[in-house]
Amino acid sequence: MMNAVRLIVRTPVALVALVGVAWMSGCSRASDPVEPALWRQVDAAENHVYAVLADPSAGTTTPEELLDRLSAAAVRWDAGDAPPAFSESVGTAVIYNEHPEGGRGDSAFDLFVTSGVDEHFSIPGWLDSRPARVYTCYRIEVSLEGESLSGHSRTHDYGDDQLVCPSELVGALGDRAQFREPWLFDG
Repeated sequence: MMNAVRLIVRTPVALVALVGVAWMSGCSRASDPVEPALWRQVDAAENHVYAVLADPSAGTTTPEELLDRLSAAAVRWDAGDAPPAFSESVGTAVIYNEHPEGGRGDSAFDLFVTSGVDEHFSIPGWLDSRPARVYTCYRIEVSLEGESLSGHSRTHDYGDDQLVCPSELVGALGDRAQFREPWLFDG
């Protein structure tokens, strides 16, 4: 009987301790909600890229011309180069793994997008499990028709096809950056 009482008392204590350790260690899931300020920064950086892709007035005859136009909205990065310096106050989009003739479209590129640092992330310590910044990555495939861009779509953003964000870019964000699913920034 005494062993049963000890087990009943120890189980809740152990459960509380386990939950506490998970919370303090900053465990998160890729589908956890994003702080609104960080969400807006990632969304704004993505929107700059999509604005270039949706601009009907810009003629584009080659995938390279399109990537040159996109350079105004995103940093172009080659995996052999050092990672770019990321802003702490706004989101940043990075184009990498350019595929001039890849995927189902005429051209494709991978996009890494990160927020700046959360302005409320100022309480250092092991009790704060919020990320300092968030990031995501996926592929964009584009179709060119004649002298214009006829369409684009986001791919490789879910399940077995999901891209793994480059470790060099993730490492440049710092220890408190956390991945979030691309679909969390839709809207």
